[in-house]
Amino acid sequence: MELIVDTYYEEIGECLGRGLCGTCHVKLIEDSLNDMITATEKETLNQVNYFDETSRLSCQIILDEKINNLTFKIITDNK
Repeated sequence: MELIVDTYYEEIGECLGRGLCGTCHVKLIEDSLNDMITATEKETLNQVNYFDETSRLSCQIILDEKINNLTFKIITDNK
């Protein structure tokens, strides 16, 4: 989430990275990280627009080798 705020889009992170607001909604292009979704993240994602099985909250994605070479799309109210 911090990378997105610092580099691309400043209008996210209302809950300060706790996974509660859904403003840092991203979609993973051509892969999945669903095995690491917490119950709180699932609950928040179920309340955001344009949610599907590739959706994640960027504040809940751990920066490690598992996300190397993955591509994410930032989802806004305009998609």
